[in-house]
Amino acid sequence: MRLVIAVVLGLGLLSGCGTKSFSDSYAVTVDSPQRVSIFDSMMGESAEWAEKTMGPAAPGAPYTTQVSNLTTKMIFDNSLAPSIRVGLYLPAVTQEGYYAIGMNSVVAGSQTYEAPFIPWFSETPVDPRPPLPIAMEISEGPNGWVINMTPEPQG
Repeated sequence: MRLVIAVVLGLGLLSGCGTKSFSDSYAVTVDSPQRVSIFDSMMGESAEWAEKTMGPAAPGAPYTTQVSNLTTKMIFDNSLAPSIRVGLYLPAVTQEGYYAIGMNSVVAGSQTYEAPFIPWFSETPVDPRPPLPIAMEISEGPNGWVINMTPEPQG
């Protein structure tokens, strides 16, 4: 009887869930020199928050950063996080908000993503902007997704 109880408890522990942290890598290629930010929009959606990760980008010198991605995984599940959710702030395009990148089911490969515009909170209404088309190359990295983005030139 003890053996049966030990096996049941052991299987229960092994089939348990836990939180796993990934580190997704982002690179943003632009057509002209400018400042860029990729930020964790789940942690904050303000210009001040987005500016904490601001960095330079230029043709041939993409902006790069890593963003933590927490997800719930079964103990033996070695797959990458199923989703990504970040903000892309391009002050040279607009200082009134950012573009949201959210995929519930990330798949490696090439695609064009239509990133919706999200205005910063303001007492003054902000005119809506059309989604920003972003060419994306997504691949699996050693501890997260590797996402190369090229926003469509604006202007």
